[in-house]
Amino acid sequence: MRRRALAAAALAAAIPAIAAGCGDAVTAAPPERPATGELPARSAPVALVPDAPGDAVVVEARPGGRARIWLRVANGGDRPRALRLGTGPWLRAPAAVEVPPRQSVRVGVDVEVPPSATAGEHPAVVAARAEGDPAAAVSVSYESAVRVTVRVAPRGGR
Repeated sequence: MRRRALAAAALAAAIPAIAAGCGDAVTAAPPERPATGELPARSAPVALVPDAPGDAVVVEARPGGRARIWLRVANGGDRPRALRLGTGPWLRAPAAVEVPPRQSVRVGVDVEVPPSATAGEHPAVVAARAEGDPAAAVSVSYESAVRVTVRVAPRGGR
């Protein structure tokens, strides 16, 4: 999906040069302002990060144990954004979160280790996704993820 967006952007940038090479005069006009006089919204990247220092989360638990981790979802755009959240195994998060413009929201993610879990490290992920505007000529979706490692202690061990 990202490759298609990058290819579309590269093609859009190259069209005036290609057309100019064909002998036709091509001029690029700036985007028109909406009738309200507002400028078009700037790009709205999103970020999902741990709500603590570092770029990954490590949870230590026993089989059948539970824990809660905290992440932060940020909206870099000019408008509120509804972001879908997806999780890996053993993780539970809200299906979606609404983030105000240029702000972040703290989100709790529950970790539930199955009683049958084996000892060791078990990788998982939490992802936030902002869909592009399907009505736009070029629609860009954003996704950001945080790796979560669940370390399961041996049964009866420390």
